[in-house]
Amino acid sequence: METNKLTSLDNTRKYINKNINQFTEIVDNTLTKNNYSTSFNINYGKNYFPKKVYKNVIYEEGEYESLVITLGDGKGKNFWCVLFPPLCMLDEDNDIEYKSLIKETLDKYF
Repeated sequence: METNKLTSLDNTRKYINKNINQFTEIVDNTLTKNNYSTSFNINYGKNYFPKKVYKNVIYEEGEYESLVITLGDGKGKNFWCVLFPPLCMLDEDNDIEYKSLIKETLDKYF
């Protein structure tokens, strides 16, 4: 199934579970290709995200169903930038087109 045909939550869940080994292989190959030696963990399910406030919008902390790739000890705090790129930009009012690296990678490999 192509990722652009994932139109329901149930289909997306099945797709992720069916392809979890391919996600692992992609991360491993990407790290190797970039000469980056670190451990990583992939977890699909309920994952904790801390509270984030951006331009008077509160993204509540909590457990959210998500696919999380943790590199090394996972001490970075860039997950909000991956999920919501405008949160990391200085001015979202600019005419900037945002692309999802995650979606582009999924489309490339699946």
